[in-house]
Amino acid sequence: MKGWWISAPCGLLVACSLVTSFDHLDDGAPDASANSDSGDHPYSDADAGGAVEGSPDAGGMTEGSARDADAGSATEEGASDATNAAETSDGAPPTYAAVVRADHPRAYWRLGDTAGSTSIKDEMGNYPGAPKGGLTLGSPGAIVGDNDTAIRFSAGAIDVDASFDFVGNAPFTIEVWANPTTIDGEYRALLGNAMLSQPPDANSRQGYALWLQQPDGLGFERDRDGKSGSTVLVIKNGGIPMTRFSHVVATYDGTWLLLYVDGKLVDSRTAQEVLVALPPPFSLGHVGANAFSAGFIGTLDEAAIYDRALDAGVVAAHCAAGRGWPDGGC
Repeated sequence: MKGWWISAPCGLLVACSLVTSFDHLDDGAPDASANSDSGDHPYSDADAGGAVEGSPDAGGMTEGSARDADAGSATEEGASDATNAAETSDGAPPTYAAVVRADHPRAYWRLGDTAGSTSIKDEMGNYPGAPKGGLTLGSPGAIVGDNDTAIRFSAGAIDVDASFDFVGNAPFTIEVWANPTTIDGEYRALLGNAMLSQPPDANSRQGYALWLQQPDGLGFERDRDGKSGSTVLVIKNGGIPMTRFSHVVATYDGTWLLLYVDGKLVDSRTAQEVLVALPPPFSLGHVGANAFSAGFIGTLDEAAIYDRALDAGVVAAHCAAGRGWPDGGC
């Protein structure tokens, strides 16, 4: 069968140029150290930036990892299933939605719901969202060649009656296309489940979240008891542009936090916090009733959550499918 090919650069550990296809998904993403900055996050004592020496390569694998390190084989269950979505019956490349569904997310909100909708559809059928506050449904979407729309957030949110708390060191991935229109001194969450105890106390924050703030930029943090148990990844200088959508993916494989923007690895750190069980909701546009962050301002599209860490090849393929084949600049 004809495969749809995307290109992705090798990491610094591999001196080569890599070509990736859905028929044969290999890992490919740059070393994060050249793309992020270090610095202190006001909610964490952890160093927030820079790829750590000995961190996973572009495939999320450490040297001597028990995971399959053979570059000639797909390392994710979803990657092999994505092969089946790699070509439509007329030979055209797969749609973005087909690519995501083939990787078996726990929940997938396309956010293409029409104005007046009282429930936000989960494409997997299990976790609809409840729209709240300032939302504009039917806004222009992120995916090239797809008329499906997105949702613009302005002091609004979507709450899902599930915690997706990934207790202990359980692996997970969160994914979203984001086009912010405000990045300021507030910590504005894209999505997550981060919570504070009662009464609110920054030193007891739990859970995880993706957020934007100036000057810290784009952040992904995973918390157990706040400052004393946080790992934070940060891309400085605003993190992502306010002029277009960016594909943002954060993964945790049980040891490593990885942060990707537009298909490329931008930061990584080890994280050993043992997360606690949390009550619902999981939220888009903010995090938790007692969380530290303000609401996201801008447009979100195509949000998904997975109960495993997607490999770099899968992340790059999702980005390319959204930007337009063969690689869409990812």
